[in-house]
Amino acid sequence: DPLRVRTYKLPLARSLAQRRRPPVPFEDCRTPIQMIISEKSQMWPSEMHLRSYTRLGGPKEWISLTEMDQWSFGRAFQEMYAGLVMQWFTAHGAAPCGVEAEPAR
Repeated sequence: DPLRVRTYKLPLARSLAQRRRPPVPFEDCRTPIQMIISEKSQMWPSEMHLRSYTRLGGPKEWISLTEMDQWSFGRAFQEMYAGLVMQWFTAHGAAPCGVEAEPAR
């Protein structure tokens, strides 16, 4: 993936940790949300994600990566992760992409 983040620096971590007000309350959110979390994450505990997930009002999917880190730079992990995400987008109306896809008009 040429767009992946290759290194993480303190400003990025700091910005992720800042509290931000959501544009709508979670209960009113109708945007489809897929949460892929790692039970091994020490920075973002799964219980924190679960509290937010249960409040979401729209279509949602919870995927827990057991015995895996939240992210890996290995190709097998990236393909597995991308496959989960592409299935989600396809199930929620995203146009197919790839070699066999029709060109946009």
